[in-house]
Amino acid sequence: MREFGNLMGSLTAILFTIAFLNRPVKAINRRYGKEIAKTSFKGTFQSLMRFLVRNHKLFGALAGASALIHGVMKASVYGFVASGFLTLSLVMLQGILGGYGFRKMKGKQGVWLKIHRIIPYLVFLSIFNHVVLKLFW
Repeated sequence: MREFGNLMGSLTAILFTIAFLNRPVKAINRRYGKEIAKTSFKGTFQSLMRFLVRNHKLFGALAGASALIHGVMKASVYGFVASGFLTLSLVMLQGILGGYGFRKMKGKQGVWLKIHRIIPYLVFLSIFNHVVLKLFW
């Protein structure tokens, strides 16, 4: 049970990172797309970008689900952990905003999108804080 909980925590970080890569890869394409098109890396980069963009919602949803499973499992064994609760709350908020944007906004930009783009940085800081606190305290 403990190992599975740890696996779900690691899986959450990996899936969240993959979902996060959507924006940087798009930014790289906007900035360096013409230069990349002239290289042999073009096909690989386009395939990677297509994969990340198409599966962004899937990776985000899976990250949210694995974070929830990890949180429930660890809380049932160790009790309430503030750093874990903060991380889980941010991941869930990110998922809610992503779902809201997908279902209600249909591509319209607004405050929700700005917040949706800021939260991943907070999640990464929170994951780092959560892991470091667990390792050293």
